[in-house]
Amino acid sequence: MKRFFLMLWCIFSLADLVIAQTGRDGRDGHDGKVGRDGRDGRDGKDGRDAVVPAPIAPVAAVPPMIPGNNQPVFISGATISIQVCEGATIKLDKYLQIIDPDKNQNEQFQIAPIAGGSIRGSIGTGSSVLSGINVSPSGWNYTAPSAGAQDILNVTVNDNSGGISQLKITVNINALPAKPLVQLTPSKMPTSKAIKATISQVKGETYTWSPSTGLSSTQGNEVVVKPDVITTYIVTSIDANGCSSKYSFPIRPSIKGSFYVSIGAFISPIRDTTYSWQQLPSNGNNITNTSNYVLTQSGFTPLPVGICVLGNKDFGRKHKEIVAKSEFRFVLSSGVGLTLINRAQLVGLLGCGISVGKLAFNVGGAVTAVNKLTNNLQAVYEQQIEYSSAQNVSYYKELKAGGYFSVSYAINK
Repeated sequence: MKRFFLMLWCIFSLADLVIAQTGRDGRDGHDGKVGRDGRDGRDGKDGRDAVVPAPIAPVAAVPPMIPGNNQPVFISGATISIQVCEGATIKLDKYLQIIDPDKNQNEQFQIAPIAGGSIRGSIGTGSSVLSGINVSPSGWNYTAPSAGAQDILNVTVNDNSGGISQLKITVNINALPAKPLVQLTPSKMPTSKAIKATISQVKGETYTWSPSTGLSSTQGNEVVVKPDVITTYIVTSIDANGCSSKYSFPIRPSIKGSFYVSIGAFISPIRDTTYSWQQLPSNGNNITNTSNYVLTQSGFTPLPVGICVLGNKDFGRKHKEIVAKSEFRFVLSSGVGLTLINRAQLVGLLGCGISVGKLAFNVGGAVTAVNKLTNNLQAVYEQQIEYSSAQNVSYYKELKAGGYFSVSYAINK
């Protein structure tokens, strides 16, 4: 019996030895194998009761979350800073674009000053346009006041489904550059010479000139100006901030007088005086065959109207542009006219006026020959000498001055 128990003890001791040896070499303790120090067996120092953990299942990828639980998000961010020239109007639309995950179609935008502040500029309200989840506002404008303190705009968008976002826009208002001062050489106007236009106080801005007609260049702080007609030039100074100021000045060039011939019509008050013999009443205010005659004035010939040929010379500069490049110009004229009523009579004409395109309107002095009573008849007329019969009325020619008015058309202008 003792040998039996001794044999059993040996068997169990040998089994313990084999199991312990196996645990030394088992690094992971899989299948309940014993580890010597119990590192891989959770509950037993020698690893006898350790349980092998189940393999970890892969975790599905989680899509990125849109901030604020699907609230609208400004594409430009939460804060931006912009530069504006004083008095300028800019569009805020591009800064107000949002992404609205809820795709709500009732977005409401509001622009207000920050708490405790105020907006010096003016805001033009607009609307929003839905395109998928992208909302593009339109018509939101900001007009800058005079340069000075910043304007800070607090923009709020509400999608009416619980989503609200805000955007802070800091507006830096830049002053306009001083108007450029232009010095003209020569300064006397009008002139037929080229004029040098120079910016008298250059302050580092960029200068542009317009229109290009008659300019040596459209850039720089000095240009040469020589237009053919009255032209108002504009010089614009642009500073480093992109702000600009303008100054305009007219150039009135003198234009050499041009000589041309015109043909037209004229009228003059110079006319002849007519005389006739009249019988005197006798025998109780009755006129009989024996009544005497006296020389009396019977009237005037009709006003002389006729055609004229004038030589004209324009002077001075153009001072007004009208349709079809017509212009008002001062003109001196001289020429001759030929009367066509009563009798053909030459009339000398000298005057001045204005020309409008090819038409010339003149007034001035006229000289022509008129009929005058011969000396003896002049005395008879003045003294009212009576004659027993009517005598022949004789005249001689005498130059007489007067005025005239003419309208003529240029044939070579």
